[in-house]
Amino acid sequence: IQLKKSGFSGGSSGIYFGDIFDDDVGRIIYNHTTDQIDFYTSAGLAFTSRYLSGKRYFGINVTSPSEALEVGGNINVTGDVCIEGGNCLSTVSASGLGAVTGAGTANYIPMWNGTTSLNNSNIYQLGTNIGIGTTTPQNTLNVIGNANISGGEIYLERNRAIQFPNSGGTMIDTFVVDTGGNSILSAVEDGGDIYIRSPSNVYGRFLNGGSVYLGGTSATSSPKFAILSGGNVGIGTTTPQNTLNVIGTGNFTGNVTTERIVFENSANNYIDDNSTCVKIHGATSILEIC
Repeated sequence: IQLKKSGFSGGSSGIYFGDIFDDDVGRIIYNHTTDQIDFYTSAGLAFTSRYLSGKRYFGINVTSPSEALEVGGNINVTGDVCIEGGNCLSTVSASGLGAVTGAGTANYIPMWNGTTSLNNSNIYQLGTNIGIGTTTPQNTLNVIGNANISGGEIYLERNRAIQFPNSGGTMIDTFVVDTGGNSILSAVEDGGDIYIRSPSNVYGRFLNGGSVYLGGTSATSSPKFAILSGGNVGIGTTTPQNTLNVIGTGNFTGNVTTERIVFENSANNYIDDNSTCVKIHGATSILEIC
């Protein structure tokens, strides 16, 4: 055993323990400046005790403890642990500690099933994709089932689409806002039509071939207005034979300008004019009004 002291003001002194193999296999060092005692073994610092600002601190495997007891490592207690007032770990239940019970499945987002229990929710995370009602989400958010959004809006950035699957399961850009800010509505199927409808009535139908049917409560079978892909327009008919074909009565409050009026029953019965007279043509005669 050796006693050593370094300096006479603010230094440290210690007791060193040795054997026939080593003069310093353990030591106790007191530092007057920090009012600290350190206990060493051959492996290094074991524990320390310091007095600071009127409080005593004790550290195990810690060089400068800042709590009454500070441990740098795990603690293994074979008996009970109690705090002031007689409360010991052996008398505390899991519910008293606020423990959470329940079970779940990997990747499911948990939900509270009461105040202290968790179980699976209906939300599943696969990588960066979230599934509601599915465990195989193919997109950032994949919902199997109905969605109801109230009191809010759905925002669609430009050059993005709302997609629906066709009969083969391929997702089709059904509604698109392009980079120019234009809204584009597309049929899901090649050869399919686009309908404007209520749950029970069809008010408009855009046919795949380019024709458009509008008006009435059944634009599929009896529309009031038709524009054919060839350019003919029909009012009261879906098969206009002329540029404008009207089935029914017309009321014009302004002028009607035309080169000739032809009657339906006979191409020989028509009305035309020249620069000075109106001519009414019959099958065999002409009435000229000048």
